[in-house]
Amino acid sequence: MDKALLFLSNENLQELPTGRFYISGDEIFCLVNEYTTKSVAECSMEAHKNYIDIQSIIYGKEQIGYSPLSNQTIVKEYDVENDYALYEGRSNLINMEPGLFVIFFPNDLHMPGISEEKL
Repeated sequence: MDKALLFLSNENLQELPTGRFYISGDEIFCLVNEYTTKSVAECSMEAHKNYIDIQSIIYGKEQIGYSPLSNQTIVKEYDVENDYALYEGRSNLINMEPGLFVIFFPNDLHMPGISEEKL
C-alpha cells in the first residue's frame, strides 16, 4: 500500500500516457485510462479477488459507486486472468475530482466512470 500511495503522490500523473505501469513487478501496478463517463444505468459494479484497487482522478470529475459485497447478482463471472467479476445492484455514489483517491478492497464493489449527472 505504501509503494502505491507514494507513486500516486510523487509521480506526475498528468504526464503519463494511457497504459500499464509497473511499480513493483506484477504485485503493484498503475493503470492509466482515458474514457468518457457514463450514466449509472450503463455501468456495472466490479470486484477483484487478488488486488486492492486505488482509484484516482487526473482530469475532470466523476462519481464512483460503492457497495459492500454481499448478495448482489453476478452479471459476469470472475475472470481469473484480469481479476474481476461484474455485479448489478445499488450503490452509494462518491464524488471524485483530481487530488482525491479511494481504496477498494476485495470485499468492496465499485463502479468507476459515472457521469456527474447527480453532482
